[in-house]
Amino acid sequence: MKYRDDARPTRSEPILRDLRALLAEAEKETGAAVGEPTDVIVRTLERSFAAARERCAALYPNARRQVVAGAKGTGGAIRNRPHESLAAALGAGVLLGVLLDRRTR
Repeated sequence: MKYRDDARPTRSEPILRDLRALLAEAEKETGAAVGEPTDVIVRTLERSFAAARERCAALYPNARRQVVAGAKGTGGAIRNRPHESLAAALGAGVLLGVLLDRRTR
């Protein structure tokens, strides 16, 4: 399955809106301000979120290359030894089924 860029969430507004609502609710529940003004906390969280997004964006290309290489290697191994691959998948399925069946009893 091809990766589509438009499928990635690119906006942080829903997260920030939820954080603001959570902070407002916390202030209401405690009857006083949590400590710092909510705007200061939200701006700090926005900066932290932006920094985390940048770090993840820097790691994404390498991680994608590794996943694609692993998928190609797996596909090649399955094509080279289809019977062994089928037997391994069947064995793993049976083992997983037995383990899950034991947990439900």
